[in-house]
Amino acid sequence: MAADEVLYEVADHVATISFNRPERRNAVTFDTGEQLCDALASASADVDVRAVVLTGVGTAFCAGDDVQAAWGDPRMEEITKQLASLRPPLTRNKA
Repeated sequence: MAADEVLYEVADHVATISFNRPERRNAVTFDTGEQLCDALASASADVDVRAVVLTGVGTAFCAGDDVQAAWGDPRMEEITKQLASLRPPLTRNKA
């Protein structure tokens, strides 16, 4: 896992969380998502933090999912299995 896909810093009671993949317009990978969750948990646990700013390094905030990286990641196989096994809703859609 790349340890620097999300940057976290606190100054003046503000936690700044930055996507750090400017070469991919900050598109999110599985690793980015995990690091984002960790950064948000750190901000939540820090009694000194009063606000959180979510931003992106470079010219883009976030281009969405990095689909190329996702389909090349072995974790995607488990996710597709989980999605394939979802049960239908308990109520029918009315047409």
